Amino acid sequence: MKKALTIILALCMVLTLVPTMAFAAENEQAAPVFEPSDWTAPDGYGSIETVSDNMVILKGDDELNSDNSHCGPYTQAKASQLADGTIVDEVNVFINPAKMAAGEKFSLTTSINGGEGETSEYLSETLVNFWKDNEGGVAVSVGLAPEFSAQIKTAGIYTLQYKYAVKDDAVVGTFTILKRGETIATTGEFAMTPAVAAANAKERGYVWFSDISVADGLKVYSELEFPFTDVTADQWFYNAVVWAYETEVSNGMSATLFGPDEDITRGQFVTMLYRYYYGGEVPTTTSDFTDVPADAYYSDAVAWAVEEGITNGFEDNTFRPNDPISREQMVTMMYRYADGTAPESDNLADYTDAANVGDYAKDAMNWAVGNGIIKGVTEDTLVPQGTATRAQIVTVLMRHCDTL
Repeated sequence: MKKALTIILALCMVLTLVPTMAFAAENEQAAPVFEPSDWTAPDGYGSIETVSDNMVILKGDDELNSDNSHCGPYTQAKASQLADGTIVDEVNVFINPAKMAAGEKFSLTTSINGGEGETSEYLSETLVNFWKDNEGGVAVSVGLAPEFSAQIKTAGIYTLQYKYAVKDDAVVGTFTILKRGETIATTGEFAMTPAVAAANAKERGYVWFSDISVADGLKVYSELEFPFTDVTADQWFYNAVVWAYETEVSNGMSATLFGPDEDITRGQFVTMLYRYYYGGEVPTTTSDFTDVPADAYYSDAVAWAVEEGITNGFEDNTFRPNDPISREQMVTMMYRYADGTAPESDNLADYTDAANVGDYAKDAMNWAVGNGIIKGVTEDTLVPQGTATRAQIVTVLMRHCDTL
């Protein structure tokens, strides 16, 4: 299997940050919410697929522009006036480094204009480039802030924030990457080039995408949704559940409940792996397990897992999809998917119950402990046959992605 070069490098985000400087403007306007209908794409500017009231997929136009240069959906809706305070615009974009191929990229730009409405004239702009780098992440650069660099490695929805403010009678800009309100990286203030005198600047002009070569397009969200009422931001597993929701690894137990304390079954776990790594596509084969009906929600996932060598089931030709998955079964599936190699060191030696690890799972458990994917239930016990909750599982999946 050669998936290690194509799957997510998760959990960590390596970022070179430039210190943030405060804006001189006293008032900061709230960022407008861009609805799907706010985006437009005339001939030569790509395409827009409205998926829901909250999400669109934006693409470049390969036929009319082979490299998609200066070709992408845009909006001039809800432009704010600089006279009313700091202009703030935010675009929520799903970025998944694992699903971007080498060389795939996109850019997002906002402009500052003079005049208003139909008499508005372009003065300057902030261009931000995103591209798949050679380290498995998505690199970020800002044309007007050459000292800034950032790298996104974790899949998720990122808020790309642009600000225009006045400082010393001139317009200054700031670009910031946020993750559900938390600042990930920021340029701090930078001067506009060409320079823009405050007296000449009136409003934000356009917000537009260009150079979109991401094969599946860009998912752009109006607002950040999180439907689970049983998961709150102060819980240790919150970020992992957000990750699972945004990557569509899990839709929860219901429309509003994630069920973090519920044990997860073998069928549910293999479905999570399948949704993330295979994207839910129909596998080319079917499994022949006697307890996996063709119409079961996990049927395709089990077939995929067998095809990939992730699971062999049990000796009686069953998969036992409704059994709670054990900790050692879980890491064994992940180890096989990762083409893992057992560490030379014995990472299980410090655990008093290491002898309880099944022979089939010893290398996998050694690998998982060594890579920080799984930790002891206590300081000196692994409980390899113990079950895992849904909160624990999505946390482990995030750690797993980081090793690949």
